[in-house]
Amino acid sequence: MKIINISRSLYRDAIKQTKLVSIFAIIFCVYISIQVPISTVLNSHPTKSIAGFMDVAPQLMAVPYLFAPFLVYLLFNFMNKRNSSDFYHSLPIKRRNMYFSLMAAACTWIVLITVITAATGMVMHLIFNEYFKLNVAEVLISTLGILASSLYSAVVVSIAMVLTGTVFTNVVLSGIFLILPVIILVAFTTTIHNALPILTGEYVIYNILPCGFNFPVTDYGTDLFSSFGNNIYTLILAIVLILPAIKLFENRKSESASYHLQSEKLRIAFRMLCGAVASIFGTIFVLNLFLDKSTSADVNDVFMICTIYTIALLVYFGVELFMTKKPKMMIKAIPGLTVVLLINVVVFASLYGIYTLNMCFTPTPEEIDYIRLTNDDGYMGDDISYYLNSKAEKIKLKDKKLKEIVSSSLSYDIDTLKNGLYYEVEYNEKYDYPFMSSKTVVISVNGVERKRNIRFNASDYEALIDGLSNNNEYKKMYKELPEIGESFTSVYSTGDISEKKCEEIYNTLREEIAELDFDTWYSIVNYTKGAYIGKEEIYVSTMLDSEHYSIMLPINTELKDTIYKYIELTADKKSSDVILNGNGIADIDYLELTIYNEDQTELYYYFENTDDIKSVAEFLDPIDNLNDDCYIVVASYTSSDKWSECYFTVSKENLEYIGEVSPN
Repeated sequence: MKIINISRSLYRDAIKQTKLVSIFAIIFCVYISIQVPISTVLNSHPTKSIAGFMDVAPQLMAVPYLFAPFLVYLLFNFMNKRNSSDFYHSLPIKRRNMYFSLMAAACTWIVLITVITAATGMVMHLIFNEYFKLNVAEVLISTLGILASSLYSAVVVSIAMVLTGTVFTNVVLSGIFLILPVIILVAFTTTIHNALPILTGEYVIYNILPCGFNFPVTDYGTDLFSSFGNNIYTLILAIVLILPAIKLFENRKSESASYHLQSEKLRIAFRMLCGAVASIFGTIFVLNLFLDKSTSADVNDVFMICTIYTIALLVYFGVELFMTKKPKMMIKAIPGLTVVLLINVVVFASLYGIYTLNMCFTPTPEEIDYIRLTNDDGYMGDDISYYLNSKAEKIKLKDKKLKEIVSSSLSYDIDTLKNGLYYEVEYNEKYDYPFMSSKTVVISVNGVERKRNIRFNASDYEALIDGLSNNNEYKKMYKELPEIGESFTSVYSTGDISEKKCEEIYNTLREEIAELDFDTWYSIVNYTKGAYIGKEEIYVSTMLDSEHYSIMLPINTELKDTIYKYIELTADKKSSDVILNGNGIADIDYLELTIYNEDQTELYYYFENTDDIKSVAEFLDPIDNLNDDCYIVVASYTSSDKWSECYFTVSKENLEYIGEVSPN
């Protein structure tokens, strides 16, 4: 016996019913996917950039917010009209099968518009591979997020339409179901975070938000759909919500059409919900005043509380009047205020309970299993240190001294919060503070991890960072870069360097890092040793824990094998010939040489005299072989108002001669 049997005729009819708007949406989205990369190519230099989902198909973000809800409205709109509702209910089709047939038609168009648009955008960026490096993994993950979020949105809107009978209440209830959870969660977490600054913005309550509707947690638009785990969670949530949607659809009566809500019980619940939501913000305001130990309530605070609760009462009774059109029903609604009051008491008690539980978390060093340091320095673009520090988040530190530092610093933060001095403390002799830095630390106690934003003084913070950098696992991890092909890793240049040459340089870098001592590599990454050269930047595109990274390679003078390989493969022969052989040297108006000697000291030479420039060229012989006895030279010059740059190496004798000519 089949539980689900989609009606083919109803499915085809639903496809035809939504064909016009769906085909228009597909054409519009495909046009943008074609037009945007072409426009970028026509208005940019031939430099390669990483292309993610927001470059390939940003217009698809409208699907879960506009297209999917509108499709569901078109297909289930018959429930708002009595004649149409009677007709559909008279069809010899089980309600369950009817729901699946209509929803299948909506999902068909959602999948078509999403897949066709994403595929078109990817193909266009592959065609113009001279300008773009396509991040396939990120595009596919985000496309899955769009599909999951769209299905979630479609199911939720269908539930709202089943419960209501007019366009107005369709829209209002859909908005409540989709947006209200986000607003309430933001209000709750903001309250807790303001009272407990030791908690990070990624409080656990955010984990229940589906992708596409988790915008309070994300920093960038693409983050809405970039988490593979959250996308799968949203897909499962959408499928689970289909069960109550079917049950409600089966029980819906045809005569509910054209009525705001299906029944009196639903109307009462809706009125209480609106009153509770409006009044909760007043309760949150009261809780904030109660938890803030540094200030006391004044007349303005009391006035604000009264205003919020007055608005809540107006909303509560206004909804009842709007639904019934009978003023006397507002009197009958008065007893329902006890339910609204009870909801507010539960909210207050729950938030205060969360606050109390977190304030009680002050583990001793012996109770701590391990700590992990998070990469909370913020997004640092293409800096390789950001990628390496993100990898280091998984390293568990069990050193006793580090546990003591974390335990004492967290306890002190808790004490100052209890006394209302958290934002006022500048110095404390016992802990040798002032606070210099804060760090987000993951603390494991009895196998359960908790994340805390803790302040440390200068010496403790330094000890914390040293504890990580001295960890053997960290040292090993820090010197490992992903192989090409691993985790969707690829190498590309923003200039004219071919992908093959980029891969040669990258492989040389990986081999050299493997043989390099940790301290030297750590200093290079943190810009305390050597110097970076290279007018044409080379990037590594890779994935780490479902997050995309675009890393600029450190072409550093300390990495001799790498930098010689870079010079060998990228040297501008024409510019080098000008400097080394003097061909066209007379046309140079200005010459600047930056020379890196054996101890990586930078020596600068400027030449504006034509005779000096010529004499320099005479003694800079072309290089045949690259060797460790050479000095690295970056030559920058202007000729006919054009700025050029080239790299080469010179012998010690020629370097000494340059110094005799005209050093600055």
